[in-house]
Amino acid sequence: MASPDTTLDRPIGKLGVIGAGLMGSGIAEVSARAGIDTIVIEASEEAAKAGRSRLEKSLDRAVKAGKMDVADQVKTSTRWCSPRRSVRWKTATW
Repeated sequence: MASPDTTLDRPIGKLGVIGAGLMGSGIAEVSARAGIDTIVIEASEEAAKAGRSRLEKSLDRAVKAGKMDVADQVKTSTRWCSPRRSVRWKTATW
């Protein structure tokens, strides 16, 4: 049996993630690290802030472990946003 073609006809420009729990924030982090603008949707501002906190802690650990430099940390952080304006992340444009 032939393996499926995993190439994309065009690059991924944006990715939406519903939920910023452990899995959602992990998916959002991986995509943001890969250079994809990532929009995270959460049910409440509190949950959105908790997800953002998980991302920041994970990026801090990566810098401390030497797996990422500070410049990449900043770039990754700016690629991860939520449309909830009150959280003060980058405003999502649809």
